Amino acid sequence: MYADDNILHTPGAQFLDVQSNLQDVTDKSNDWYCKNKLSINVPKSSVMAISSTHKKMTDSLKIKINDFTLEQVTHMKYLGIQIDEHLQWDEQLMFLAKTVSHKLHCLRKLKSSFPIHLLCQIYQSCIQPHLDYCCTVWGFLPETKLQKVQHIQNSAARIICNNFDFINFRGIDFVKDLKWQSFTERRDFLAASLMFKCIHEQAPHYLSDQVVMMCDIQPYGTRSTYNMDVYVPPARTEQFKRSFQYAGAVIWNGLTDTIKDSPTYDKFKLNYKKEYFH
Repeated sequence: MYADDNILHTPGAQFLDVQSNLQDVTDKSNDWYCKNKLSINVPKSSVMAISSTHKKMTDSLKIKINDFTLEQVTHMKYLGIQIDEHLQWDEQLMFLAKTVSHKLHCLRKLKSSFPIHLLCQIYQSCIQPHLDYCCTVWGFLPETKLQKVQHIQNSAARIICNNFDFINFRGIDFVKDLKWQSFTERRDFLAASLMFKCIHEQAPHYLSDQVVMMCDIQPYGTRSTYNMDVYVPPARTEQFKRSFQYAGAVIWNGLTDTIKDSPTYDKFKLNYKKEYFH
């Protein structure tokens, strides 16, 4: 629940279980709204079945609110993120490209009037936040999709450096020349930062509870129990490997002991940047 957006979700291995449970919580939610003299905007409400690509649901969810059957959609926007029915994030990538395109166009218009350092500030304040936003959720993508995100940053770097020679120069080289971090470098930094908050209980409980320290599950002392390593849950699917719960743990365990032992969040960020950002 956030402001006027509310999501109900329920897991299940069988379609009928999902439909039954989701209808039950929907009815309870509707009752709560009625008792508190609130109303659900039913025409703007929808339902989506999320599953893996090799376990596609053939049936449609028939979820009702006051005898009105909700539309089943294949993707939806929630808190600025496009969530699709298979968590492939293609819709999010298209949404990101569309959102940033007009900002890149404005940057191109300004490049002849502003010095490079001001253009970089404009990029950092108006474009980079779109790439950073919730990238710990959607950003662990296959390489082919990562290239689409990196292309946005490369385009901004080319505009600022005023070099559009796509044959002899790579976009990522201009990113490095401007001393920016690539998308994956920024993503890993933000994921490691969130892991620090989870470990030190500075993050919401639903995230902190997913992080288990190795020292809490191993009865005997090993190197991993003394260097702040976290437990990496077993991954049976590639999709789970792209989740924060798995990828965040892998990124954290790969950090140096100096970074992981940082006493405060600010010190952690300082140590991380000193080690990885040049």
